Amino acid sequence: MNRGSAGFTLIEVLVAMVIFAIATAATASLMFHSTTYLAQSNERSRAIAIAQQVVEDLRTVDYSEMESGSTTVDWKGQSAFFTVHWNVDTDEPEPGMATVAVSVSWHHKGEMHTYETHTIYTDIDA
Repeated sequence: MNRGSAGFTLIEVLVAMVIFAIATAATASLMFHSTTYLAQSNERSRAIAIAQQVVEDLRTVDYSEMESGSTTVDWKGQSAFFTVHWNVDTDEPEPGMATVAVSVSWHHKGEMHTYETHTIYTDIDA
């Protein structure tokens, strides 16, 4: 056999194919995990925006009319549903103040996720 001829042996081609397959599998796995993380991050951002909207809506209500409640939000027609609960504790931590806790929950791939925020409102007229 003449060692000076151009080309690759069958073994060299098989080794190159195995290396390429391993690199491709690693890249595909990385892309899958990145896409999943991006979807979860998008849902967390939506939950934060919903909680902020509830807090802002409560700011427009007179202090004496603030009350606890809940609702379900369909985010802009997409198939993600968020369950929102808010709890108003009047005269906490002091008289004339109300502690508001807003909790936004949603399901992602069978797992329940929750974002929660707390704020304090003051009755200026008190």
